Amino acid sequence: MTAQLEAGYKPATVNKHSSMLNRILNIAVQWGYLDTNPFKAVVIKKLPTGDYMQRFLTHTEIKSLLSACKRSTHPFLHLFVKLLLLTGARKSELRLAKWTCIDLQKGELFVAVSKSGRSRTVALSKKALAVPEQVELRSEALGLPITQDSWVFANPRTGQPYTSLHTYCVF
Repeated sequence: MTAQLEAGYKPATVNKHSSMLNRILNIAVQWGYLDTNPFKAVVIKKLPTGDYMQRFLTHTEIKSLLSACKRSTHPFLHLFVKLLLLTGARKSELRLAKWTCIDLQKGELFVAVSKSGRSRTVALSKKALAVPEQVELRSEALGLPITQDSWVFANPRTGQPYTSLHTYCVF
C-alpha cells in the first residue's frame, strides 16, 4: 500500500486494490489453492479518502445543458434530462419507469426498485408534472404505445427502454 501511494496512486485506488487482493485470497482458500488467507489475522485499515463536496449545477449550466439536449436528434433526451433535474431521480429509475409508475393526480413517481433495493416515491412538482404530458405527445408522434404497462421512455426502434441515453443514431 505504501509503495502504491509513493507511486502516486490515490488512496481510494489503493483501498480498492487492497480489498480486491483480500477477496482473491479468500477465493483461493475457498477453491483449495491456499490453506489460509495470509492476511486473515492482519487488520488492514482503509486509507482515508477525504471529504467529498457536493456540487450543484448553476442556473447558467442548467440552461446550457437543456439547450444542448434540445439540439440533439434524440427524441427524448431533452425531456429525460429535464425530468432528472426536476426530480433528482436516478437515470435508471426514469429509464426503466413505466406509465403505471406515474400518478399525475397524486403528483408522484413510484420507483419499484431504487439503488438501495427498496421502493420509493418521488414527489413531482408542477413543472415536473408537465414533462410526462410532453413525453406522451412525443411518444404518440413516434407511434409508441402509451399504456399503463409500456415504458415512459421507450426506444422508437425497439419499443423497449433505452439501455443508454449517451449515444443515439438516426437511421
